[in-house]
Amino acid sequence: MEAKAAARKAATTQFRSRDDCGGDDNAGTNNIDELSESEDEGDPMLSDRASKARESAITIRKVVLTSIMLQTTNQYCNALQSVMGIFLHSCNTPEDIIEVLARIGVSISTTSINDAVTSLSKESSTSLRRLGKTLTTSFA
Repeated sequence: MEAKAAARKAATTQFRSRDDCGGDDNAGTNNIDELSESEDEGDPMLSDRASKARESAITIRKVVLTSIMLQTTNQYCNALQSVMGIFLHSCNTPEDIIEVLARIGVSISTTSINDAVTSLSKESSTSLRRLGKTLTTSFA
């Protein structure tokens, strides 16, 4: 346990020192790959965790690329982009950044985000009214 904690602390210290310096020489490398090549290579837990992290990162990349390709083919295949747009809106992301991400194909436009928020608001209002009419809610 202590060896794992020491290896984890050394890895986080190494990455934090790189971030504080404003980057490193290997800007194109993947942090997950660097974690798997840590000093404690004999620990199967760390290598298993790193391989799972690498597999999940690859899966995420595949899903995003497939979603972008589907959206370019069919305008209505934009589930990931819609979720990303709503998420960006909830994080108060500037409109310029959202528009760039929409041009890339990762998000929907700010107009579509505003339309989606309006639609979701109307749906929730309607469902709350319907719930209030059934008198199944209890008031405290």
